[in-house]
Amino acid sequence: PLGSVVLWWTGRDGIADVTVRWPGPVERRVDIMGNTMPRSQTTRVSWEPTYTHVKASATETLAAVQNARVTELHAAVPLANATQDLSHGVPVMPDYVAPDENAAGVFTIDLSPSCNMGFADDTAGDGRGGWSDEGPLNDMRCLPPGKRRFYGVPFVIIDPALNKGKSVITLRSRTSSQTLPESVAVTFAPRRCRALYFLHASAWGTPGEIGEYTVTYADEQIAHLPLTIPGNTGNWWTPPQDGETGRTVPVRVDNTPSGTPEWRYLRVWEWQNPRRNVPIHRIDVHAGKGKQMPILIAVTGV
Repeated sequence: PLGSVVLWWTGRDGIADVTVRWPGPVERRVDIMGNTMPRSQTTRVSWEPTYTHVKASATETLAAVQNARVTELHAAVPLANATQDLSHGVPVMPDYVAPDENAAGVFTIDLSPSCNMGFADDTAGDGRGGWSDEGPLNDMRCLPPGKRRFYGVPFVIIDPALNKGKSVITLRSRTSSQTLPESVAVTFAPRRCRALYFLHASAWGTPGEIGEYTVTYADEQIAHLPLTIPGNTGNWWTPPQDGETGRTVPVRVDNTPSGTPEWRYLRVWEWQNPRRNVPIHRIDVHAGKGKQMPILIAVTGV
């Protein structure tokens, strides 16, 4: 018999140790990316799903799990507080297909050495601090860092507390923050990929071409990926618009000029790589010539 698979997860931010007397041998444990994990009687369970393959029937396995000893290490967010709020005005959009088709092939690109701004900005216009450098009532301090999943794509949002206060790449615009860079390079070990997913936004995001990503292959050929509004990115104050090719992520913020919670908006954009068999090793983020300010938060590949 092939056995059974147990899918484990908790509510958001929950952590628990679950000790099970399995009715058969544990064949394999994997995380959400398909990476093999240690096999043991006790399973560490969090809000990021993992899978345990047990060589036993579903009935026997279910009974064993129901009789397991559970030790809560960190309480999950209560369900009443996690209920979806649809006031953001973002319609339901489908997940991207590639990450689910090849979960073991998903990888994240580490932006942390290249980040130049955090999420919180205490002083507007000084070229330091966070987000779009517009002060404490107009930043993204309410965006939770860590592992997040949007439209089927797992991202790692950098915690500024663990990266010298830096969590995003923010570029210069024509009308503000002239000390910010015009371009930033992200280098990494060469990887082949079918697609790249960009979690990004724009401040002062009026329509037009606001910048570009350039992707450098191992043979030093370069692909140019223009950033456009409306198109593959958008103004972080603006919900989805006609003509967008990305998918919108609403973020609830509390530090607002009005003093009441409001919604801000990130975008996830999929770039299909036309040269899948050639590794890539560098992504450059370039500002445009207008007043729009590109902001890059995370990149994931498949």
